[in-house]
Amino acid sequence: MLTTHFANAYHQLNSISAKKRTDLALRGLSSAALLAVFGSLVGCGMGVSGVAGGGTSLVPQVATQGRVHGGIQPIVGATITLYAAGTSGYGSGASVVALSPSVVTGPNGFFSLTGKYTCPTPSAEIYIVATGGDPGTGVANPNLALMSALGPCPAGGNLLATVPQIDISEVSTVAAVWALQQFMAAPAVGNAGAPSVGAPSTGYSNGLTSPTTYTPGITGLKNAFTTASMLVDVGTGGTPNTKVPYATPDVAKINTLADILAYCVNSDPGTTTQCSDLFAAATPSGSAPATDTIQAAWYIAQNPTQNIATLYNFIHPIGAPYLPILNAPGGTTTASFNDTTVGINYAPTYSLSGTSTYAVSGAYGIAIDAYGNVWLGNSAQPTGGAPNSVTELGPDGSLLVAPITTFTASSTGGSAGQFTVAPTTTRTINTPRVVSIDLANQAWVANYGDSTSGGTPATAGTVGVFGPSTGAGVAGTGATGYFVGYRPWGMAIDGSNNIYVANVGAPAAAVLDGRSVGKMSATNGSGWSYSTSGLAGQTATGKVSSTPTGLPGAQAVLVVDNNPNGGANGFVWVASDTACSVQGNYNVAAGTNFGMLNLYTANNLTATTNSTLTTAATGSDAFVGTGTSGTPDCGGTTYKVGQIFTASMSNPTGMAVDRNNGLWITDWWFSSTGFDGVTYLGAPTGTGSVPFSTYALAPGATEPTSTTGGVASTVDGHGAALAIDGNNAAWIPAGSNSLVKAFLDGSNITFQTPTTAAVGYLHNFASPTALAVDPSGNLWITNDGVSGLYTNTLGQSIPTAGSVTVVVGAAGPVITPLSLSLKSSRLGQKP
Repeated sequence: MLTTHFANAYHQLNSISAKKRTDLALRGLSSAALLAVFGSLVGCGMGVSGVAGGGTSLVPQVATQGRVHGGIQPIVGATITLYAAGTSGYGSGASVVALSPSVVTGPNGFFSLTGKYTCPTPSAEIYIVATGGDPGTGVANPNLALMSALGPCPAGGNLLATVPQIDISEVSTVAAVWALQQFMAAPAVGNAGAPSVGAPSTGYSNGLTSPTTYTPGITGLKNAFTTASMLVDVGTGGTPNTKVPYATPDVAKINTLADILAYCVNSDPGTTTQCSDLFAAATPSGSAPATDTIQAAWYIAQNPTQNIATLYNFIHPIGAPYLPILNAPGGTTTASFNDTTVGINYAPTYSLSGTSTYAVSGAYGIAIDAYGNVWLGNSAQPTGGAPNSVTELGPDGSLLVAPITTFTASSTGGSAGQFTVAPTTTRTINTPRVVSIDLANQAWVANYGDSTSGGTPATAGTVGVFGPSTGAGVAGTGATGYFVGYRPWGMAIDGSNNIYVANVGAPAAAVLDGRSVGKMSATNGSGWSYSTSGLAGQTATGKVSSTPTGLPGAQAVLVVDNNPNGGANGFVWVASDTACSVQGNYNVAAGTNFGMLNLYTANNLTATTNSTLTTAATGSDAFVGTGTSGTPDCGGTTYKVGQIFTASMSNPTGMAVDRNNGLWITDWWFSSTGFDGVTYLGAPTGTGSVPFSTYALAPGATEPTSTTGGVASTVDGHGAALAIDGNNAAWIPAGSNSLVKAFLDGSNITFQTPTTAAVGYLHNFASPTALAVDPSGNLWITNDGVSGLYTNTLGQSIPTAGSVTVVVGAAGPVITPLSLSLKSSRLGQKP
C-alpha cells in the first residue's frame, strides 16, 4: 500500500518540471496542499512533515522504513549512515554502524534499514545521517546533510520496536542538533557530512560510606537524545510531537530554523550561491567554515545572536516549506525571530481528587539530581495547579513523583535539641523556597511558610528531605525532614555533605535562630549549630531568653565555593536582600564553628578577623552601609551592615560561584519586571580579602533614579536567581520575561543577548525565577507569574506557572547535583 500511495503522490510531483519543483520547495505549500500531495501516506506508516504533525499506522509494520526530504521535496540518491554516539569524550569516538548492503534513498526519497545492521552492545545512542542526493533540482547537492536522533538501539536487536518510522528533514535536523549540540564536535574538514557525537564516561564518586559513582557525561548524552524526541516526532517529522501532549516546544522557532536550512538543502550549489551564503552567515569569525547543513546548524545553535537578520532573509519571501514561522527580527515578543535558542514548556498533570491538576504549580526552587531528574518546590499559584508541595520530574518533563504535601520531621536531628517542649513532627509543605540535592541524591526543600505548634519556643521552621532517586527515571518517595531556624529560605550543600540553611525570620525571644545561618550534616541532621554574628559561631545549647541580635537583614540566599583557602568546605557566601549587603560565611577547615565574612562592628569600619573591605573597581564603589531602627537600608546611620556596591547591589538575591571561585550576584528590584545589575566579586584569599569587584547593567536596563528607605522607586527589573554552566557562563532570568547569558572577560562583564528592545532570549516565561543547568546543557527555569498564559501542544491556553520552561542545549553541561560538582572540584566545568 505504501508504494502505491507514494507512486500516485510522486507522479503528481514528477508532472511538474524540476525547476518548478525546486521553486515549490522553497516557497512552501499550504497545509491543505501538502495533505493533497502526501496525505495518502498518513495511515500507511509515514506521516506528513513539519506543518502537518504526523499520522498513525493502520497496518503492522515489518521493517524500519524512512524517508528523506527537503521541505516537501523527496531527496533522491542520498546516502544513509547510522552512527553510535561515542563514550570517549565530547564530540569524539562516534562510530559507524555498518549498513550491509549500503543504503541510498530511492526515487521517492524512501529507504529501509531492517536486516542491514546490528545494534551495538551494550545499547548505544544512535543517530542517522543523510548526505548528498538530488533535492529536486536534477543534480545532487554535495552540501546537503540532514540528521535525526533515534535514541537507544536495543542491544543485539534492531530499531523496529522503538523507531519503526524515521523521517529525516530540516526539522529533524534542528531537533537533533539543538538537543545534542553540547556533545557534537565543532565543524572541521574531517567531519563534513559525518557529524561526531559523544560524551566522556568519567565517573565521579559521592564519597559516602557506601559510595556511588555517577557518569554525568553519559547521563547527559542519553537525556539529550530524549530531549530531541520532545522537539519532534522522529517517525513523522512533525513538531510538536503530539505523542507527548504535556510538552510544548517552540514550534514556530523550530520551523523558522528548518526553513533557513532549506535555503541550502533545496538548491544546486553549482548554479546558486545559496549554500555558500548560508555557510558564511552561520560561521563565526575565525572558525572553520561550515561546508554542510549540519555544520551550519551547529554554528547557528552555538551562536544564538549572530547574523539573525541575514539568516531570516534566507527564508523564501513568498513562503516556506515549514509553517508556521516567526516574524522578522526586531520585535519584543516570542513571535519575533530575535535569537536561535529553542525552548520547551513541560506541564505534566496528575489526578487530584479526580481532577486533572498541573503537577508544576508556581514553582520557586529547582534542583537537578545525579540522573538529570528535576525537583521542584510548588507555591500553588496558578488556577488548576497543585497545592503547596514538592514534586519530581524526569529529564523529559514527565511526572516521576506526584506532588507531596507533608513529611515527618526528625525529633532528634537539626535544631530539635533546642526545644524544651517537642513540637508536632508531622509537617505540611508551605511556601517552599530553595531546593538543594545532597550527595546521597536526596532533595532538601526550605519550608519557608511552616512554623511549629506546641513547641517551646513557639515558632521555628523546617526543611523537608525527599527521595532519593535511585536510578534514571526511578525515584524514592521517602519524605522526612528536620527542624531548623525561623523562616528557612536559602540552602547550600558542600562537598562534605554539610547543609547550610539561611533562616530569614526576624529575631525575637519567641522564635528560634532568627536571621541566622545554621549548619548540620545532610546524612542525618546531626551537628546543628548556628551563627548570628562573628567568626566564633554559637553553639546550640539552649534558647536564650532575651531577643537575639541576629544578622542584619533577611539572609535570603547562600552558596558554597571551592576556595582552597577556605579549608575543606571553602567559603559559604550569604546574601542579605534587605541590608544592601553581601557577607561571606567562613567555615574553618577543622571545626564546626563558622561565621560571617565581611561583617563589621557596630562602631567602626574595622573588619573582623578573616575579613577585609573590597577594593572598588570601575562601575562600583565599595563602602560600609548602615541601617536605622533595626531595619537596615542604604541610607541610615545606626549600624554597619557589610560591604556594599552603590551602583549595583540593592536587594542582592541570586548568587552562584564559577570555576575561578568568584561570586556572581544579581539584584532583585521589587517594583519591576526584569533584572538590572549584576556584580562579580573575585575569589577571596585566605584572609577573606576580595581582590576585585566589577559590575554591569543588563542591556536595556537603567539604574534606579531615586531611593526611599533602601528600596528603589524606579528600576528596570529583577534577577531572582543565577546559575553557572559548564562553560563558566552565568545565566540569569531577566526583564521582559526573558533570559540573559553573561561572561566575565578579564574584569569586565559582557552579555550575550538579542540586539532588540527585548532584554534577553524570549520563550514561554512568566516571571522566570529560579533556574538550574542539567548534564545535557539544558536550562530548567521555574515560572512564578500566575497571570501568564501560553498555548500548549493541544491548542489549549494554560497558565505558564503550571509549567517549567527548558531552554534546550544552550548551556555547557555540568555535574549534578551541585554538591557532587563541589565534591569533585568541578564548578563551572563540564563533567
